Amino acid sequence: MSRVSIIIPICNGWEFTDTCLLSILECTRIDDINIIVIDNNSIDKTQEVLDKYSQIFPMTVIRNDRNIGFPESVNLGISCRTNGEDVCLLNNDTIVCQGWIEGLRRHFDKKDVGIVGACSNK
Repeated sequence: MSRVSIIIPICNGWEFTDTCLLSILECTRIDDINIIVIDNNSIDKTQEVLDKYSQIFPMTVIRNDRNIGFPESVNLGISCRTNGEDVCLLNNDTIVCQGWIEGLRRHFDKKDVGIVGACSNK
């Protein structure tokens, strides 16, 4: 099974980013994922948070000198993934739970499915 590239566009909101990355760390096998963060010129403590998690697990961080917006950030992140990897888009205010990536992956290989999205915990 291929790895999943998790694309996280951000602009400020370091508290959200910290909580999001911590939940990924606690609830995901790191060998199964490739995290790509696009930082759109954050001016708060986001840099410190990204530096902290970059020391814990491999993560690609693309820093822009201006806010290029969500769609362009997502496209940039997708273009940086390794060929063959499935893609997961996350907002930085997302908190994942145990089994989240496996739940999404169950649908990735279905021929009649083009996109998979998560819903809130129930």
